[in-house]
Amino acid sequence: MRAPMPELPEVETVRQGLLPLVGHIVQSVEVRHKTLRTPLDPALGHLLAGATLTALDRRAKYLLFRFDHQKTLLVHLGMSGRIRLLAHDSGERLLHDHVVVHFTDGRCFIFNDARRFGLVEIYDSLTVESILALGPEPLEKGFTPKIFHAALKRKKQPIKLALLDQKIVAGVGNIYACEALYRARISPFRRAESLQLAEVSELISALKSVLKAALASGGSSLRDHFQTNGESGYFQHQFLVYDREGVSCSQCQSRITADVVTKSRRAQTIGTITRTPQGGRSTFWCSVCQK
Repeated sequence: MRAPMPELPEVETVRQGLLPLVGHIVQSVEVRHKTLRTPLDPALGHLLAGATLTALDRRAKYLLFRFDHQKTLLVHLGMSGRIRLLAHDSGERLLHDHVVVHFTDGRCFIFNDARRFGLVEIYDSLTVESILALGPEPLEKGFTPKIFHAALKRKKQPIKLALLDQKIVAGVGNIYACEALYRARISPFRRAESLQLAEVSELISALKSVLKAALASGGSSLRDHFQTNGESGYFQHQFLVYDREGVSCSQCQSRITADVVTKSRRAQTIGTITRTPQGGRSTFWCSVCQK
């Protein structure tokens, strides 16, 4: 199975761990490998030395380090990227430590990426948002059922793939798309345009809920994600469907339990979580309760 890419909760967890750097001055930049997904700017050290980090934002799966000289360092973790924050740099380096940003107070952060699919690029702050051209953030108040429903109206692709389209909604990846669709009881293979407003409302509610729960748990650590202090995330222990192929569906079981209480005579069918290839990724779902 393809390794999962860090999604909104994992990247936001990293951002929060790096916030103590805001307000501090870059002393130097150590570039230990010239190329990640794209070549590193050879002037990176020159452009950042002496600059003050004024803000650290996240946009979808990107980290945006904003500096006082109107430059923004854009970082994407790719498939295997991770960032460590050190209070004092001992000078010891690990295999695949590619970029080290030193601050004048002695702290540094280190970008490590075994597969080198990540990005570390610098842009003028005024242009970086237009370069990204991303959709709305799913946890923002402005991401409403009506807005999402309108975006899906002309999308003939399956709803699972629409959720992964960063121009429709930013920051959602395979794990949380599977989990949200399962909780909303919507088939990942439904055409996006077929969803009714009420179903879109249920989906948004499920998506917000699962993203918030993942954030509270430090994200999901299946292979490469670690927080800036080196700890793993813990949301993988709360998965209801992702990576649970062959397990009995807990939602079907809950429905049957409810039927017993209400003496309903509906068919007593318990589904099994299935893994189905979709769009180059594995989709985990229950064909009984997801329609």
